[in-house]
Amino acid sequence: PSPANAELLAPFFAEAEQEGANVLSTGDSYDDFPSLAQAGDGTLYVAYAAYYDGHDQIRLHRRLDEGRWSTRTHVPLAQARADIWMPQLAVDSQDRLWVIWCEQTGQTDGRTGNWDLYARSLSGDVWGPLVRLSDDPKPDINPHVTVDRDRNIHVVWQAHPDNNGDIHYCRFDGTKWSRPLAVMSDAESDWYPRVAVDAEGTAWISFDSYRNGDYDVFLTSVRGTTLGNVIPVADSSFYEAHSSVACTPDGKVWVAWEQGGYNWGQEQGYWLRQENRQQGTTLGSTREVKVACFTDGKILAAPSVADSLPADGRSEPTAMAELAAGPGGELWLRFRHSIRSRPRSRGRFTHGWTENVTCLTKDGWSDAIELPSSFGRISVFSRILPDRDGSLWVAYSSDARTNENMHRPIQDNVLVARESRPAAAGSTPELSPYESPAPPATVGRWNAGREARQVAAIRDYRTSLDGTPHRIVRGDLHRHTELSWDVGPGNDGSYLDFYRYMIDVASMDFGSVTDHQGGGHYAYWWWLTEKSADMYYLPPRFVPLYGYERSARFPNGHRNVLHSYRGVPVFPFQLKLDQTGVFPGVGTGALAENDTKLLYEYLHRSGGLAISHTSGTSA
Repeated sequence: PSPANAELLAPFFAEAEQEGANVLSTGDSYDDFPSLAQAGDGTLYVAYAAYYDGHDQIRLHRRLDEGRWSTRTHVPLAQARADIWMPQLAVDSQDRLWVIWCEQTGQTDGRTGNWDLYARSLSGDVWGPLVRLSDDPKPDINPHVTVDRDRNIHVVWQAHPDNNGDIHYCRFDGTKWSRPLAVMSDAESDWYPRVAVDAEGTAWISFDSYRNGDYDVFLTSVRGTTLGNVIPVADSSFYEAHSSVACTPDGKVWVAWEQGGYNWGQEQGYWLRQENRQQGTTLGSTREVKVACFTDGKILAAPSVADSLPADGRSEPTAMAELAAGPGGELWLRFRHSIRSRPRSRGRFTHGWTENVTCLTKDGWSDAIELPSSFGRISVFSRILPDRDGSLWVAYSSDARTNENMHRPIQDNVLVARESRPAAAGSTPELSPYESPAPPATVGRWNAGREARQVAAIRDYRTSLDGTPHRIVRGDLHRHTELSWDVGPGNDGSYLDFYRYMIDVASMDFGSVTDHQGGGHYAYWWWLTEKSADMYYLPPRFVPLYGYERSARFPNGHRNVLHSYRGVPVFPFQLKLDQTGVFPGVGTGALAENDTKLLYEYLHRSGGLAISHTSGTSA
């Protein structure tokens, strides 16, 4: 870390340890996407992705005894300088630890390579051979891993064989890995599968899909190579996505998801909002975690998750739920909860998200526990693992932001906490049939078929220029996400949900995340921005570009900066010599007079493109 970061991280580390969490990070990298697994003798393992020296690593720790963890081990990857996505852990019946991850290989000259799933086992201190689980030339990403009671390993992920998201599955039986099985292969996009296995060995898979013209949550099953029926869980006109699934010993299958606004991403442009004619909701519309149970062919609603929060926090959004079932019938739920900072100018607030866990009891969800030092962005995929004694292990990441500057990350770190089993856990309250939410009376369901016909007409149009046929392509090169300082709940959403919006909802042919300075000139967020563009490179359906917005005060103006290849650093603000601090130039008037000319020289050398956004603000 920089000296400034080291000074800021010291109290963060001390506070986390004081509150009972173990910090696995050492401050030399940006650590994210942790996973957990437990061996037969109770040994706990944690792995995570570490962005270090311009590339990703997978770092692995083993719990030694109460409060102590091993120094990190590096997992041998497919290539030395790698792009890694969502490493997962599992322990098989021979007590071998398996690390399963997505890796991009074959990049040349900053261009996109191929994302595939890989696995490697660790027995003692010896690493087994590299196993490639997928080999499709399109991205294989967003994996999730679990084990059954015999410790067979089950893996699901999002594949793109026909440029739309499909759900694939494979299994390790202790001897060999199965070939990928296409669980879903329909024409519409399916997203973020999660898997759990019941006592009979049936793998239950939850996912969300755009098959109905908006995002809905579904459940299906796999037993051997036999596919079960596709069961709608939440299929209203509201945004229903980012599901999770768990199987309790009583045979019930539980599904959690986050519910956003109606007609998500549709009919809510600026003028429609000004005239109060919007028929949809924004990408960052209010989220609320929902949980339901599938039993005896019925979908039953679990109690309200919001009731587990303190009274003054129940109206704030919740998101990114994860379920896990313990051996004693415990049903644990982890979720993100939006927290407001102190108000900024004009009464506006910035927001951060914290990790919270709760457990189902006969009286509803237990009081939610906010995990220590867990501030961060919404798009955090933490993991929970019930222990055999009924307690819960949680591995999560935090970027160490403070309440005084809720949007500004300091450095991403991985932490581990353990929560005790509530006395009343393991019992189920009385459940009633789940009822889908009804949209406002003045709002109709979005006519996805009509828009599809309009998009098809545009894409089929051809004209000839100088004897060469040309077609129209549609795109959006000015999109903000959670990585911009001026975005909060009710506005734009996560940097990952940008892609589902562009690919499915808006049916764009190209686009770019253009957050301010690539995420506030925070190196890790720019790395995530560029890496995510590679993950959703789906030509000819959708082609992402690498971009950011450079917002400077008048007379310099705002510009969207774009490159067709990866690895060009964000161009910093050219500050006057009397300026100090970390990039204070946004809106401060502290830029050198030739700032824009220097930008153009930089883009001329790097082959970049600048698109004027506006001449300036706060002149």
